[in-house]
Amino acid sequence: MSPAGPPGSRVGPEQRALTAPVGGSRHEPRYTSGARVRRAMGRLDGKVCVITGAGGGIGRASALRFGQEGARVAVVDIAHDKGLAVVAELTAAGVDGAFFACDVTRDESV
Repeated sequence: MSPAGPPGSRVGPEQRALTAPVGGSRHEPRYTSGARVRRAMGRLDGKVCVITGAGGGIGRASALRFGQEGARVAVVDIAHDKGLAVVAELTAAGVDGAFFACDVTRDESV
């Protein structure tokens, strides 16, 4: 396979740069300098996302990412302090977020 992609492909230098992270973490790759980076931000503008387990781990990462994409985020978790910390992160990033204490394993809590 050539640096331009497989024969007959229409992959230009911008797309190659987007798919070839250099450094950074697996969640926030850094792209080669000079590459025009196209972002898909705003895909969730005007939407409300309810994220259960948003106080940590994948739930936290999802809440932050959805907020970056333009969503208003409902942070739902059993742990008050962790949920409020995620809302503080969202607010600092300019995202509209709110915390709701809930244990989704209990019907009366939902």
